[in-house]
Amino acid sequence: MDRHGIGTDASMASHVGNVQKRKYVQLDAQTRQMRPSELGLALCHSYMLIDPELVLPTVRASIENACARVARGEARKPHVVEHSLRTFKNKFYGFARQIDRVPLMLALAYSLSGPAGGMSQGRAGQSLGLWHEAAARTARVSLEDLLSLRDEAMVSETPEGAFDLQQVLADNPAVRQVQAALEELGFSAEGPEHAPAPEGDRGHRGGKRKGGKGGKGSKGASSKGKGKGKGGDAGWYQ
Repeated sequence: MDRHGIGTDASMASHVGNVQKRKYVQLDAQTRQMRPSELGLALCHSYMLIDPELVLPTVRASIENACARVARGEARKPHVVEHSLRTFKNKFYGFARQIDRVPLMLALAYSLSGPAGGMSQGRAGQSLGLWHEAAARTARVSLEDLLSLRDEAMVSETPEGAFDLQQVLADNPAVRQVQAALEELGFSAEGPEHAPAPEGDRGHRGGKRKGGKGGKGSKGASSKGKGKGKGGDAGWYQ
């Protein structure tokens, strides 16, 4: 980061700490190198499919350049602020229209890291093709090109258009395709059929099954088996 002028002395450590804290990367304690986690890969691939400028430093560089033009008297602050807000709003609209990519890439990321290694047919196979496409787009990004364009970075103008949240959330072919792919990958709305109970609930639930209703469960929970009603419930916390 220091060599390529990314961030400041005060922000470099926080950048590294944030990506670790948010579980985007995992740090190898021996080599001190970071490798992307499933979550980090899924988010990066999703953004590359939706709008590469959400991943690349283009937006930030363009705003920093605009601020520099204001400082030199070459641009007016109100115009820069208005343009920046319009950029963020348009990119949010564009992201919302294609937000179905995010759960799809998340499911693929965790499926590919599992023992089965993902699926290559059906809806899941088509989604795997999107994964490879996003990976190829990322691989084509050159740090040297980004650095050479840093001082002249411009954000692409995305037409705002009409935006309706209900239309994004409505049942449409894109949503149905994602749901089908998620089910093929083992992710469904109902969740796992035999999901284990949380650690803190196992004893409580087990006691209820043994004892039944009306305070009788206190026999299974109490150390002596004599407690009834509310008094017997103290056995759960012993």
